[in-house]
Amino acid sequence: MYAIIVDPLSSGSEYLNELRNYAIKVISILSRRAQNSMKTSHLSDYVTEEEDFSSLLQNILDITQGEKILFCLPGSEIGVELAEKIAQNLKLKTNNKDFSKERLNKYLMQERIKHCGLNAINQFLIKNSTCEIPHFSFPVVLKPTQSAGSDGVIFCKNQQDIKNYIDKNFGKINKIGVRNNELLMQEFIAGTEFVVDLVTLDNHCELVALWEYEKILSPEGNFLYSSLKLIDSEHKYFNILLNYAKKVIKALGICFGPAHVEIMIDKDEKPILIEVGSRPHGGKSQAIMRECFGYNQITRTLDNIFKETKNFTYAPKKYGELVFLISQKEGKFKIFGRIDDIKKLNGYIDFFPFIAENEYLQSTKDLSNIPGIVMFAHESAEVVTNSVKKLRDLEKDENFYEIYL
Repeated sequence: MYAIIVDPLSSGSEYLNELRNYAIKVISILSRRAQNSMKTSHLSDYVTEEEDFSSLLQNILDITQGEKILFCLPGSEIGVELAEKIAQNLKLKTNNKDFSKERLNKYLMQERIKHCGLNAINQFLIKNSTCEIPHFSFPVVLKPTQSAGSDGVIFCKNQQDIKNYIDKNFGKINKIGVRNNELLMQEFIAGTEFVVDLVTLDNHCELVALWEYEKILSPEGNFLYSSLKLIDSEHKYFNILLNYAKKVIKALGICFGPAHVEIMIDKDEKPILIEVGSRPHGGKSQAIMRECFGYNQITRTLDNIFKETKNFTYAPKKYGELVFLISQKEGKFKIFGRIDDIKKLNGYIDFFPFIAENEYLQSTKDLSNIPGIVMFAHESAEVVTNSVKKLRDLEKDENFYEIYL
């Protein structure tokens, strides 16, 4: 039997290892967008998407030789569209095809949930580089209609900022290989940002992890993501977030596989959708889920499919936090000068550097150019909180980021 994973990049690469435990043969497919824009050096055996979609389908059938194909899932945001298209054409179980566009396009996504009576962001679709922009209270958020992470997301404080953003980004190919033929302007929602990571199978929807983003204000006046913190079921917004997230994915027709739902709790304590990804939470989130729960979105997705084991409890064994390093320095990078001190902090689990010697260290502007992530997990929330504070103190040391002079 076979399973197909499209663009097993970022956290989705874990599918490849986990499927071996089930003795399932895997076809890894690399989309054209991934071939053009992503690092794929960890993949040694894969099928590439061709210009002719029918040729790709035939290639899959030639490989499987009549053996059963169990499913086709995306391993990252860049593979969502192709994965659903393959599944639909091979008559495999997948998300509701009636809302495929709404799951991909952030403008249509908000319009869909608004139609279903859910809280949604006020927005305006910029269809060309010279269109007249309606009045919104500043600041506003501008972003591509189809992108991943914080790619192309910026706060604009006045009309000139908006014009500069449109001039720079309209028609540009973004990091997931999509040309920005439309841009999206949305009202800025003041509040606290959360992430709800779910797994779905038909009518079953289960919570895997719920997170709160910590943010700080940059010297330029923009918000920087500081950390991603696991929260427990005692959190005051736990039920509000979970119930809203489940309604959102139902409205968008997500009913097979992982879903990653980003939600803001506004100043009136109401949930408002930021966006949804019909794929696993990226980055290092799957690793810390496994540390804190003993499982993650990938393993729970496969358990639901193969074992039909449904999880109705939410009980983290540890408190966890992913800390995003924030550099104020710039220059030719040498080393992280305080690594040994980081590793001595209570609850330290792992360090993931995103920059190597001789590469150029930039001052951190958003999640796309953070220099690294430090993972903490411990049975005590207080231990984690104290260690994160000590890490931030270490980061202020002049020798934390050593650069060549």
